Amino acid sequence: MNCSACNKKLLRTDRYLACNHCRSKYHIECLNLSKEQFTALTTEYKSKWMCPSCSNITKRKQSNVNTPVQQTLVPLVEKPLNSPLENSSCSSTDSQLFSSNDDNLVTMGKISTLLDKKLNNYLSDFVESFRKALKDDVKNLVQAEMDSVVQQLKDDFTVTTNFICDEQSSLKQEIENKSHIIKHLESETAISKGD
Repeated sequence: MNCSACNKKLLRTDRYLACNHCRSKYHIECLNLSKEQFTALTTEYKSKWMCPSCSNITKRKQSNVNTPVQQTLVPLVEKPLNSPLENSSCSSTDSQLFSSNDDNLVTMGKISTLLDKKLNNYLSDFVESFRKALKDDVKNLVQAEMDSVVQQLKDDFTVTTNFICDEQSSLKQEIENKSHIIKHLESETAISKGD
């Protein structure tokens, strides 16, 4: 099985904690725990320990002020191994979450707060880009539909005006024919009256 933090294989000789909730396993180094800190943890604590992800989800669902994860302070190891926070840019506010007057003690609550903050930033960026993409897609679809409707109206209007022009031309020709007939009849009438 692999460590859920660094994705490296867990060896039998490795010291690790297994999440009571999701059963994920973590190297103690990935949790910023020294060997001394790990051995100082009670068996009961180890059996009830929850990973930061599960702890964060549980915290959102219910108040768990009395859980071991919430109350335990874990001293920060001086040199974490490939910590995901090591590669991200932390603001001064983020750094303040980890610093305290108690020699850089970090609580699961502080880790949870930092994770919430980072995830909220990423989530809001994702939602904003999704909204923009959706808006652009809807705009393009509406524009394409409008172009199609306008073209159809133009075609219908052209057919209608062509029909009216043809009818008008036909009526004009018929009037001219009738006018010639009338003139011819008038001239014949005038000739017959003259005789």
